[in-house]
Amino acid sequence: LRWAEGDLSAEDMWKIAGAAHHSGNIPERNKWRRRAAEAGNLEAQCRLACAYCYGDEGVKQDLGAAFDWYYRAAAQGSHVAMYNMTCIGFRCVLSFDKQVEFGRCAINAAKAAGDTAHAAYYEYELAKMLGTADVYEKGAAASKALKAAIKNKNGKKETIIALQHSLDNLRLTRHCFACGACPFNDPTIKLRVCDRCHTVWFCSRECLERTWPEHEHTCERIVAKREAAKHAGKKVGGRKMRERSDSVEPSSSIESSSTEDVDGGVGGIIDPDEL
Repeated sequence: LRWAEGDLSAEDMWKIAGAAHHSGNIPERNKWRRRAAEAGNLEAQCRLACAYCYGDEGVKQDLGAAFDWYYRAAAQGSHVAMYNMTCIGFRCVLSFDKQVEFGRCAINAAKAAGDTAHAAYYEYELAKMLGTADVYEKGAAASKALKAAIKNKNGKKETIIALQHSLDNLRLTRHCFACGACPFNDPTIKLRVCDRCHTVWFCSRECLERTWPEHEHTCERIVAKREAAKHAGKKVGGRKMRERSDSVEPSSSIESSSTEDVDGGVGGIIDPDEL
């Protein structure tokens, strides 16, 4: 280096760590990533926390250290760090109420940063934690917001990667409303969405039919809410969503994508190109 280390900023150190990473020099990357984190670089703090959380090349898994680094990043306003504090791995460190508080802070921080897509994703994750009635609607809204942000490609490459990671995680952690089948646990599972409400997922038509009496009330409420919003002039789905559903090829459905009368009017399930 042509400069004394004391002349380097946290951003400089982070760039050196990145260069070492791309050259395959893992020990050097780890050294400069830590120095950048200690100097206050938010990205370095979050990456170091993630490395400790899962165990990365040259970094031994240490949930205590992961918590400390996420906490330092969260204290600087990082919504990514705040969200990660809500993850299940930290339930041995934080109370449930404290994790909920971090979740709400992450939503507000993301909105303040103009990252509405991640704000929607955090709202969905918080709804899952709390088991609220609108969890499926939150999931559909988060999926739509993340895909729109990725398509717009506004921001740095790292931002697009983070958005895609959140979208992939959302898709992997969906589960069948009836049996709980989840692609995260079994990659062969292919979920399809109710063709009426476009928010609740099933792994087969059998599962849909078996739990239709339970899902029907939620389905009707979501559809009614969407129709009311459409008539009120709000863009919360309505015609635009139906056009997408109508464009799905019949061959992409399981047994049927129509709303044929089964057990008093059971809806269908469709594969809307990862709605």
